Amino acid sequence: MDCDEQSILSHVFACFKSIYDGLDFPGNDFHHSVVEDEQSCQRKCTEEPDCQFFTFVKGEFHNQNQRYICYHKKSERGTPSRINILQNVVSGFSLRECGDNNSGCVCDLVSNVDFPGNDIESVLAPDANYCRKVCTEMSQCQFFTFLTRDWNTDDRRFYCYLKMSASGEPTVETDLHNVVSGYSLKGCRTRSWVSARNNYNSLMNTTNSELNSPNISNGE
Repeated sequence: MDCDEQSILSHVFACFKSIYDGLDFPGNDFHHSVVEDEQSCQRKCTEEPDCQFFTFVKGEFHNQNQRYICYHKKSERGTPSRINILQNVVSGFSLRECGDNNSGCVCDLVSNVDFPGNDIESVLAPDANYCRKVCTEMSQCQFFTFLTRDWNTDDRRFYCYLKMSASGEPTVETDLHNVVSGYSLKGCRTRSWVSARNNYNSLMNTTNSELNSPNISNGE
């Protein structure tokens, strides 16, 4: 079968939606949160820019202090350093490569529509595009409302309100002049072809080097 570089890359960077019941990905933690189930944990990982994979501890886990904890993880290679069989935990991967997010990939900015409430924080921004950039780079931010240069109701011109909700969607949308609202771009496929090709070449070089090595490394 003929395989061009594009088809190879489409497999290398395919998303993995499977959730692995009874498997632990120990180590590589950089953050944790308390969530209700493994789907919520996977969603949290997907929304966290640095998160590549996760382990969720079920309510039946023997150590009650760890129950319902979602461990966000990352590694240099983007894969677990170790995999253990462990009852009452669930592990999986970020769905970022699938383009999945609560709000999907919504690129359009909406003028004169406000997403009131659900504020995490406010920052100053020169325009709505920069406000969206800040939202995309903030791990918790899912959507935002920006007050434009024409805002004249009070002195909040250029305010960028960063927002999140349990559902990942605005609780309500209202008409309001001189504001722009939109969503984080975390769920969008923004990887460039050059970056993907370089990552693929790096992966293949590492794999070939390991195949030629007489010793098997367990990672970190």
